[in-house]
Amino acid sequence: MKMLSRKKSSVANQQKLMLKEGLLAEGGGLDANALAKFNEMNERSAINSSQVEDGERSMKRSKSRLSDETKIDGLDEFNKYGSLFQDLTLRSQIDTDLDVIQIVITYDSQNAIAIVNDKDELFQVQGYSLTTFKRTFTQEFRGDYIKMNQVEQTDDGKTLCIAYQDNGKFHAVIMTSLGEILDELNVSDHLVIDDLSKPISGFWEPLITVCFIQNANLFISVYHRFEKKQYHFTYSYKEKQALSDTQVQEIADCTPLNFPIKAFYSAAFNECLVFYRQGHSFAINPDAPTECRCEKVTDADLGVMYLLFDQALVTRSSSSILFFKRDAETGMWRQYHKFENTRGNIFFIKGNIRIQITTDELIFFYLIDKETFLPKLENVMYNFKQCSQMMFGSRVRYGITFKTNQPGLQIYTRKYYHNFKVALNNLNYEGAVGCNLGSMTSYVMAEKKSIGVYDQSSFEKSQSWNIPTMNQREDIEILYMTVSQDEQKIGVCLGRKLIKDQQEISELAIYKRNEHNKFELEKLRDFDFPDACIQFTFCKSNNQELIFFTKAEIFKFDYLDESKERETVYELTNQLEDQPNFGVFTPDQSKVIITSALDILYVDLKTHLEVDLDENEEISSIQNIIFDQNHFYVLSNKKEMKLGYYLLSIDINHPQEPADYLIRWSNKLDIGNCDLHILKERNKHSGELETSIVVSYKSIGINTFNVFVIDLKSKLIKYWHEGYQLWESPVKGFLLTTNDFLILSKDGINLLALGEKEGRVVKDKDGLNRYIHSLGSVNYLKIEPTNHLLFACQFYDDRQICVQEQYNDNDGQTNFTDIFKIKIHEITLRELLLLQSIYACKTQSDIEILVNKQPDPRIFFKVFLELGVKSMVSYLAFDSRSIKSLLSTKNEQYFDDKFPVFYKNEDGKSAIDVSLSKNQIRSVNLMIDYIINYQNSYVFSHLFEFNLVELLQKGVTMTKLFDSRIFNHTFDYDEWPATNANTQKVLAPYNYSMFKLRFQYPSIFERIHKKDEHKKQLELQGRFDTSQEKVFKIKYQLNILTSMSEQNGQITQAIAESEELSIFQTDLVRDMLDYKWQAFAQRQHRIGAFIHIIYVIVLILYINYQYLEAPIDYTQKPGTSGTHYEDYTRSVQDADPVYLWVIFACLFYPLVYDGTQALKQGSDYLADPWNYVDLLHISMGYVNIYCQ
Repeated sequence: MKMLSRKKSSVANQQKLMLKEGLLAEGGGLDANALAKFNEMNERSAINSSQVEDGERSMKRSKSRLSDETKIDGLDEFNKYGSLFQDLTLRSQIDTDLDVIQIVITYDSQNAIAIVNDKDELFQVQGYSLTTFKRTFTQEFRGDYIKMNQVEQTDDGKTLCIAYQDNGKFHAVIMTSLGEILDELNVSDHLVIDDLSKPISGFWEPLITVCFIQNANLFISVYHRFEKKQYHFTYSYKEKQALSDTQVQEIADCTPLNFPIKAFYSAAFNECLVFYRQGHSFAINPDAPTECRCEKVTDADLGVMYLLFDQALVTRSSSSILFFKRDAETGMWRQYHKFENTRGNIFFIKGNIRIQITTDELIFFYLIDKETFLPKLENVMYNFKQCSQMMFGSRVRYGITFKTNQPGLQIYTRKYYHNFKVALNNLNYEGAVGCNLGSMTSYVMAEKKSIGVYDQSSFEKSQSWNIPTMNQREDIEILYMTVSQDEQKIGVCLGRKLIKDQQEISELAIYKRNEHNKFELEKLRDFDFPDACIQFTFCKSNNQELIFFTKAEIFKFDYLDESKERETVYELTNQLEDQPNFGVFTPDQSKVIITSALDILYVDLKTHLEVDLDENEEISSIQNIIFDQNHFYVLSNKKEMKLGYYLLSIDINHPQEPADYLIRWSNKLDIGNCDLHILKERNKHSGELETSIVVSYKSIGINTFNVFVIDLKSKLIKYWHEGYQLWESPVKGFLLTTNDFLILSKDGINLLALGEKEGRVVKDKDGLNRYIHSLGSVNYLKIEPTNHLLFACQFYDDRQICVQEQYNDNDGQTNFTDIFKIKIHEITLRELLLLQSIYACKTQSDIEILVNKQPDPRIFFKVFLELGVKSMVSYLAFDSRSIKSLLSTKNEQYFDDKFPVFYKNEDGKSAIDVSLSKNQIRSVNLMIDYIINYQNSYVFSHLFEFNLVELLQKGVTMTKLFDSRIFNHTFDYDEWPATNANTQKVLAPYNYSMFKLRFQYPSIFERIHKKDEHKKQLELQGRFDTSQEKVFKIKYQLNILTSMSEQNGQITQAIAESEELSIFQTDLVRDMLDYKWQAFAQRQHRIGAFIHIIYVIVLILYINYQYLEAPIDYTQKPGTSGTHYEDYTRSVQDADPVYLWVIFACLFYPLVYDGTQALKQGSDYLADPWNYVDLLHISMGYVNIYCQ
């Protein structure tokens, strides 16, 4: 055996097989004559066929690269989402140069070890890093006739052992996972055996097996085919010597084709186990190798095998997968399970809980029960890469596919880890503070005794320095940091943290920015004013002066001129009770609010106006304060001595007026480490600049860190992120000008992306690519603009997005109502590849087959950030057969009414709209049935807002939907009266948000409310006794059908044209028609009928007066005899103009009515024949008047 540097060499596979079959000796292996003939033919072949061989090799390489192309093609129906599915995984194609025999992943999931060969004289062991995807080493093995197919490793994956044979000579090589040789053992020389035990044609097994014993020593077993004997011993590669004598065991009942498949060490049994192809098994005590037990496990021929949890064996037979375990009574191996008619490669890795079986078409994933060792089918995916084996590391972070006897392998990993929060590092930032340097697109952060300047986009450090101190005390650290308005200077106060959260300044350090945008120390000096608040600011008019606050005054301090004493700027009339915590100026530094834990004082420095705000508002435990344009915003933990979360706004020009509360939430919880920031962002739709306030704090008891973003225009919460945070551990919130929010704590820096910006990739603490989604990126989940999103991410394995509604009760207290929740699942690499296999299906039938093969369909219902906060149901909505399978009754056990499957997606549509656009009526009916059964709430009526008319027109079954709670919301609010004497059904319109219904009773039922209030007044006056009035319980119901989007009565028309007659029996439709009649038609039709009756009556009277009762005069024409009718002239009285004007007025109403109707309907007006009758009636009426 020789180990040489890597060198490419190959012989065509067909030629190799021909030579092997022709030259193998009777017992297997090459004898001297055969070997000479082999070399002779090889040389002749090299001379005569070198060009052909090179061409074949080139073609093989080309085909391999084409077949392993990293791009995945999907169905046309997926084209819109092609890039999304492509980006689920990162695929790296690696050329091994030689044909792959076997690949293993080290147990630490850091490396892949490949055994490759070009011909039987040349094998290589190659190492690849799973993080860089690059080859780390190559060890080359040359010999006469080599067989090698296994890589054994220690539990930590750091040490490897490769056992092989070279034409009857057995060897073992121990190396590190990075390719460093630790030991080489010539096993044949150690055993002193002959070289007659040659390899067997058609098998890769070297007839030698090894395994590590408790990660320290080796168990080595060699099988001599002709003697039918097993030689085994234990060996220390560290001491390079055998630990036991060689033991020999004979196998009598076997053929020459028997050989060992694999050796295992079982910690559960403390035994080394060796299994043979023809079913034999040896159990050896590694501490006493003489203790050996042999048994015949099965009569079947065995192949690749794995030891499950050190106690059960799974192995491949000719057309089956067999499972064995030890009998509890006899201790003998017995078969306990079997997969019939299953051909494929099995894989299992220590530390995992599932096995997988790779066939030509499908890959099966089985969960193994750790108690019974029974396999349970978990998922099935298409083998869209046509690989021989797919394997995952024990941490399931990396996957590998390869095809046996072909060069190359492909490494899969997640392209990105998706989240709303990303840990940038895990250093200790307890007590750190930060400020923005917007003009430098940077931020400065101070912690303990050091300061760093960082880029706002990459978070990379551009400058850092340690703070010098004038005295060398260890307890001196940075207490506070601020930046001047022109961002040219950084001011830092240093001092000590005292008991009860008290702090004392002892030194000041000022840094000035130079022409190279680097900060240099300008001044370091003592600060001997222990009564000053640690929060200070640079003077706007002279930035070498600093402004400080005490409980009695505001003073200036010239840090450059040490001869100057501090100068009082303003002396407080209303002195604070204790040392101030905060002092915040307006930009012109003319007005300020100074706060301590118990006091909050407004001061106008020009007018000397002081307002004691804590007394006016009865607030205390002031947590923080900030200024924006015309208002101060104050965060307090107590109001009226009640613990809670109180955020109030104070008008800078009218501080005496009552404060406006944005949040008034008495939650009985202490809050701490509170920070306030102003966030500005342009609205994506209107382009207007919107201003919000960002509030962050930690809560006691529930151990959470909360970040609120509150819109200052609507005064409502937009987003609320809740993460885990121990109350005992300090934490700091810091908003960058990029609207990125940094959370600083002893656990490191966590990043939140606020606003509605696009997602982006950032490096996390482990150097992995994380795709961070902004909190505003899922705004489309809101049903109404007044809703807000709660990101309940306190626990990583239970991340939820909850759509909530905020409202104030009659006492002004802020309350929150859950509307619906979505659970965000963490997807695994295995699940990512499964989803990609669905995308890679060639036909819809393939998708249906794959869906039907899933024993557990929950993968299709899970919502993943990687899928755009959607489940696969939304993407499969175009295929009615898949939807039918997923939503069938057989999967009812997996349906969860806690989290909806159907909701509005980013484009404003849902899976229902996708199916409807493809005319998949059966799918739509199934989805509606699911919604009725598991999402039966009015909050999901928005799914039908824009498609209701189309649903009716396309014949979707709607009766059950109309009878469900989706369109009929029955409610019972405390703010609405529960009883009333009125028993009549009353219909009233409501045109606002259905989530604001709680306080709308007086405006909706105004007449009834006023009547009830009048009764109450009479009762107070003693003029009415309500106890004598019989009252009845009221049932309130919101009919949501009329709020669906439509034009010109399309809903009513679609219902009228529907062939589903049962919908007319639903209360929903009947109430809608009754309301439309009462609100829009009844009055008009009554007026029209009244006018038409008047018209008919007047017309009758006119005819009677003008033609029936009026006298007729006949005058004889001059010159006639008077004997004929024609000799006379007939004359009547003139038409009465009063009647004609009345008739004219009566015809004017239908003229206006039909004119308005024609104006609204346009050309559709002429499509109705009855409209022609109306026009004829009106026109003939006016013609009649004209003719009179």
